[in-house]
Amino acid sequence: MNYIIDNIFFIAEAFTAILLTYLLITIIFTYRKNKNMLSTQQSIIQALGSTYENILFIDLDTKKVRTFQMSSFITKKYGKILPQHDYEKDVALYMENEVYKDDIHVWEAINTTEKLDNILKDKTETSFSYRTLRGGRISHYQCELLKPNPLTHVAVMAFKLIDEFLWEKQYHFELKNIQENLNSGQWIIDFDENSQVVKCHWSEAARHLLGYSVNEDLPESFIIVEKILHPEEKQNVLTEFQKTISSIDGSYKFNVTHRLLTKKDGYRWFRSTGSIVRRKDGSIQHFMGIITDINEAQVNEIWLNKLLYNQSRQLELLSSLAGIYLTVHLIDLEKSVVAEINTTKTVKHFTEQLDMSIADMMRHIMETVVREDYLEQALQFTDMNTLPQRLGSKKTISLDFISKKSGWVRARFIAVDDNLLNITDETKYPVTETTEAGKKTENAEENSYAKKCFFVTQIIEAEKQKEEELMKMSNTDALTNFLNRHAYETDINKLEKLPVLPEMYIVTMDLNGLKVVNDTLGHDAGDELIKGAASCMKRAFGAYGSIYRTGGDEFQAILLMDTDISPVINDFRQVQQDWRGELVKEISISIGVTSKKEFPDLSLRELSKIADQRMYKEKSLFYSKKGTDRRGQQNATSIISNSYISILNVNIGSDSFKVVKNVNYALLDIINENDLFSTIIRKITERDFMDNETKEKFIAFFDAEKIKKHFSISKSEMQFSFHYYKKRIALIEIIPSPNFSELNPIVFICFKEITAPVK
Repeated sequence: MNYIIDNIFFIAEAFTAILLTYLLITIIFTYRKNKNMLSTQQSIIQALGSTYENILFIDLDTKKVRTFQMSSFITKKYGKILPQHDYEKDVALYMENEVYKDDIHVWEAINTTEKLDNILKDKTETSFSYRTLRGGRISHYQCELLKPNPLTHVAVMAFKLIDEFLWEKQYHFELKNIQENLNSGQWIIDFDENSQVVKCHWSEAARHLLGYSVNEDLPESFIIVEKILHPEEKQNVLTEFQKTISSIDGSYKFNVTHRLLTKKDGYRWFRSTGSIVRRKDGSIQHFMGIITDINEAQVNEIWLNKLLYNQSRQLELLSSLAGIYLTVHLIDLEKSVVAEINTTKTVKHFTEQLDMSIADMMRHIMETVVREDYLEQALQFTDMNTLPQRLGSKKTISLDFISKKSGWVRARFIAVDDNLLNITDETKYPVTETTEAGKKTENAEENSYAKKCFFVTQIIEAEKQKEEELMKMSNTDALTNFLNRHAYETDINKLEKLPVLPEMYIVTMDLNGLKVVNDTLGHDAGDELIKGAASCMKRAFGAYGSIYRTGGDEFQAILLMDTDISPVINDFRQVQQDWRGELVKEISISIGVTSKKEFPDLSLRELSKIADQRMYKEKSLFYSKKGTDRRGQQNATSIISNSYISILNVNIGSDSFKVVKNVNYALLDIINENDLFSTIIRKITERDFMDNETKEKFIAFFDAEKIKKHFSISKSEMQFSFHYYKKRIALIEIIPSPNFSELNPIVFICFKEITAPVK
């Protein structure tokens, strides 16, 4: 009997041990599974958090929804509701209130956890786009669906607003269409700070013109430009390019006609135009160029030139083709005789005066036809005394000018000699022929001056309008329709060239609180604020000059006024007060104004700096009254972690400081607020905190010019760590103030211990 009882107890004890072991294994497995799931979720959040506004985790078994990151709009409208409902109720609510009716079918495909699980069975990641309708406005969103771990029944849903992405894509699409319609394309050359070429970018339209498809490679190097230039025009093109980049004031514009070797069609004729964009220090930053395919027109013109050159028997045929040109005259430079082939009534009035020399006739025609601001160039171009030398072996020279009646006109002198190539050879390399001696020589132009030439003109108003349309797009800010920074720099350079500047005002403006609006209300609200600022500026200043958007929230205006600007500024203040938006209810713009009358000896750029200073002074006053800095934070201590032992607010320009926070036992227990900041640094190095090598590095770290240079390039903090008292490690961080600038070089110097004292 006792034996049976003992066996029963033994079996019970063994069963209990097995059960406890099973429970322990289950607990450990569950713990690891949950830990892995948590780790996976954290990885997903980290990967998606910087890109997507809203991130949800859905338990496909329980249908519960957990929110890990939500936009301000969704949080405000659904924050209290989402945790209380399951996935299917949440989706139904979102579809009813947010999703545009034509896109509801997209959400119906995932409106249950079964459908969602089914979609993610074969692929662990998928995405779709849809539209929402809020307050009568349609917005575009992208939704990403993920199943991070196939072993768990958890799905991740992340979605973000893509309106700005779609707008930018549409803008580039429209720009591409315009370039294609104009047979034009952009090419941009980047320069480093030493004005050396770094890269040559080709737009898709430019690649297409040269015969390259989107997927084919066209080297982004200036060397390729030299390689594909026709040998006859290569030197001239490179010389003109060098003159353009050497023009300090930007007055010299790149404008040449030449041939380029295309991939499929051999050499074709192009017109290249462009200008230089410089950095603030004057170094070249970009060359902005446009190439236009003019092959058909150029070949036709070459063909016509050949006909003109083939003596008098071709003049009859020329008459039938003279419709290409507005006027055509054959000039015998030796005999001073003009043969009229095609002309206008105005020009005919002068050519019929037989007692007038060709030089006088040409001068009178130019004075009668050409607009005043182009007259000097036209007179130099038509100077018959220097024409033979200027023509030389070039075959043709041309000038574009504006006439008083017809708009843009192109005038050409076309040399007539006996050595022109055949028409079919005009777009190829110079051909070679064998002499009687059996030696090959190139067909080349003799350097003797032309004895006869044609003078032709044609109206090119439509061509110029197309070029201006393309250039306007590159000079316009798309959001506000104001001119952009490139246009501002171009206009400043033009005005600085004037011998006498007119009475004018320089106005600098900066939109207050844009980042706060973007961070709290979203970028739609930020765009509304920028557009609202632009409308206020246009209403107040639009009638007096040009307004430019020179940065995200920065604007400049050049106003041509010889009266007091105070009433206009008062109107601007009133317009701001009256403005109301749908997403943002008020607007504030800081403004700084200066004038040529106030500072007659200063340049425009110097006036602009004074206007900047006055604007920043007003901006500082605005934020001091509002109690927040430019990032919407209450004060410096809210920017900096409470973990810092000591915090100083330092103006590295004036070498002054204020104590934000300091613990007596820390490094800065020697602080005297009457000292200069450099004195504090010296006092620290005089104490027995660090060795001589560390002291040198410590002093170099606080070099004012080094700090300014760093924060002019980057807003990332500067860090320096060292041992002190041989037992502690100190970390020093320099953080720029939100409105750090060359005129306002304020930083926060922060000290903290990064290890506990060693016992």
